[in-house]
Amino acid sequence: MKKDVHLSKIRSVILTAAAAAALLPTVTGCVPFIVKTPVEDTATPDTAHIESPDSPDKPDTVSKSASKSVSKSVSSSEKEEAASSVKKASGTSSAEAKKKADTDTSSAAAKVTSRAQPSTASRAASKTESRTESKAVSVSESSAVSSEESKSEQTEPTSVTITLPTTTLNVGQKVTPTVTPEPYDAQINSIEFSASDSTLLAVNGDGTATALDEGECTLTVTVNGSERLTASVNITIEPAPDTEDHFADGILIVNKTYSMSREYDPGGLTPECAAAFERLVSAAADAGYGLYSNSDYRSFDEQEELYNEYVSLYGQDGADQLCSKPGHSEHQTGLAIDVASVSTGYFPGSAEAAWLDAHCPEYGFIIRYPYGKEYYTGYGYEPWHIRYVGEKAQEITDSGLSLEEYYGLTSAYD
Repeated sequence: MKKDVHLSKIRSVILTAAAAAALLPTVTGCVPFIVKTPVEDTATPDTAHIESPDSPDKPDTVSKSASKSVSKSVSSSEKEEAASSVKKASGTSSAEAKKKADTDTSSAAAKVTSRAQPSTASRAASKTESRTESKAVSVSESSAVSSEESKSEQTEPTSVTITLPTTTLNVGQKVTPTVTPEPYDAQINSIEFSASDSTLLAVNGDGTATALDEGECTLTVTVNGSERLTASVNITIEPAPDTEDHFADGILIVNKTYSMSREYDPGGLTPECAAAFERLVSAAADAGYGLYSNSDYRSFDEQEELYNEYVSLYGQDGADQLCSKPGHSEHQTGLAIDVASVSTGYFPGSAEAAWLDAHCPEYGFIIRYPYGKEYYTGYGYEPWHIRYVGEKAQEITDSGLSLEEYYGLTSAYD
């Protein structure tokens, strides 16, 4: 009986050890070990002792009789039970290992996905940028369409008319025309004015026209739209009621005796005078002299302001010797220029003054206040002050006379 008990215990130990040996390598990957179970001390020679392989003192042996008994006594059903236990343990371990592998794979896939896909913020920024670009393109296209529509909506003029408050002017009178396109809201790109005779009518950029001399003249306006349109009006210029004696051989006379009204306003140098002076300056440059206009056109109001300054500085008598009263200055005619030199501050006696005196008649100018003619002109010598008189310039200069002497005129304030 005791022998059967001992064999039963040994069989239990062996089965347990076999199951553990089959389980451990699958689950942990470790080398299997043998469990040492204490057995009651008996004198039976069939008693088996299972020692650790690390034990240096005892050999790893089991009695042959015990092995045979175990081998004979283990039934097939018990073997199947043991195999089932091992298989179950192995299956459990395999399932756990698979679960762990799946977990690791999922984690790796999640990392790869995280690296491959942009963040939510990046996607939002990308969508916002895309919408912004889309809006910008839309606005740009809308602006282009609006611009094209605006261009297409602009109305082109089909005709143009020019009207004046009056078509009869007195010398010195000025007038501003009214230009009307048809249709009235048509788009005008540019507008220009011109006179058929610039010696009779001076025209400013805004169309203001000033009558310079008696005669017939045409004022023309040119309008540039998609096509060039023109319109003209004829003007008759008559002498002013109190200015019959202002002209001699068609030359406007202005001095201390003969004056102009406040309304006489050419607005600048007359075209002929300006063109002649440009040629004179160019010729002087070719000769090595730098000349320019230091003062030319001066309105009635500007002259009045200047004269009052001289009066405050020099008194009435002193001012009358140095400066013209308003309305009596040749600068108001748009035909007089005070010349200066780029190389010298003092013009009288300079080489430039000598060249101007000798050559200005070639371009239609005279030295208006010559040396030694104060009694006739009413002013002292001014070698810088030239006056445009046109084709008569050389003849008057060659005579050695002042303008007053040449035409038998006086120059004195009343």
